[in-house]
Amino acid sequence: MKTIVLDGGRLACREQAMDLLGAAFDCPCWWGRNLDALCDCLWELKEPAALEVENHSLTAASPFGHSLLRTLAQCAAENPRFSLLLR
Repeated sequence: MKTIVLDGGRLACREQAMDLLGAAFDCPCWWGRNLDALCDCLWELKEPAALEVENHSLTAASPFGHSLLRTLAQCAAENPRFSLLLR
């Protein structure tokens, strides 16, 4: 299983979060860079992956970050190849 550790402070801003997550999950260059497209990319994972978000409270403090965490949690609940750990 691939484990990706990201600092939650870097996921509060949409543009930076999409850059980091797109690179971490090898999303194609043409992906939509939004939450729906991120879920699509997570469904296309070739191997199981775990995302660990350190300092997740920093992510949750912004409106976008709150939506991102909610979306990632929903993806983890529905996708057996993706898991989410908030620290």
